[in-house]
Amino acid sequence: MVVDVVHEVNVMKWMAGKFFFLFLFLSVVISSGSMAESSTVPPSSGRDADVVWIESDGIRHEVFFSTLQDGKWSSPYQVTDDSFDNLHPVIDRDKQGKRWLFWTASDDGRLSLHYATLSDSEWSDIQDVPVELNSSIAPSIVVDRKGVLWLVWAGNTGGVDDIYWTTLQKGKWSKARTLNKKDEVPDILPEISLSENGTIHVIWKKYIDGRYQDIQSTWDGKKWSAPGIVEGEDMADQEVLQNENEIVLPGFIKDDDRAFVRMY
Repeated sequence: MVVDVVHEVNVMKWMAGKFFFLFLFLSVVISSGSMAESSTVPPSSGRDADVVWIESDGIRHEVFFSTLQDGKWSSPYQVTDDSFDNLHPVIDRDKQGKRWLFWTASDDGRLSLHYATLSDSEWSDIQDVPVELNSSIAPSIVVDRKGVLWLVWAGNTGGVDDIYWTTLQKGKWSKARTLNKKDEVPDILPEISLSENGTIHVIWKKYIDGRYQDIQSTWDGKKWSAPGIVEGEDMADQEVLQNENEIVLPGFIKDDDRAFVRMY
């Protein structure tokens, strides 16, 4: 599989206040090739990458990890092995090379966020993101140039979903706050990114006038900008940036629609 990356694309359907998942974590361009061919990256790429994905064990989904170095993918590593149905994995790394892996953990319908780290070839114990919400789902993360981890997700306290954000700095989580203005319509599927000049941007979908529209807000160093509708030209520019690199997923990933790739 040849995949244009690097951001996660999620698809959700919302019906009568309940949601049903369709997993589509990557925009894919499929080309023919053997498994041997799909375990390497074109020599022109010259970049490292991580991939995280989910596989079913017949009862629930588990999260797996592999990293790309010198054009070769490492053997798959199973990160989770628990009673949760684990979904929507995303990953980034800090300046020290420490990986931060987050995902949605479902336990009999209760949705929360879990994470684990990889440092010096050792995975940490799995931890909960310390937020007090009825539901937390679909995380998106980025580590900024100062080493601060930014986390956004969709969550609620019993009503429709809003977009929440928090940061992790020097081992301490900031208080989780809403990014959007609370109202009676759902805000879902946030994606956070770091621009070339170091600015933090978040894009998500909001139900407006009978359909979901893309909304954007930017962190100015002190506060978030007022959310605004993303215009068509802005989306086109982002698609160009997202599709400027190609990567070949390893053949041991059974379903690339359930994978998330981060290039460095």
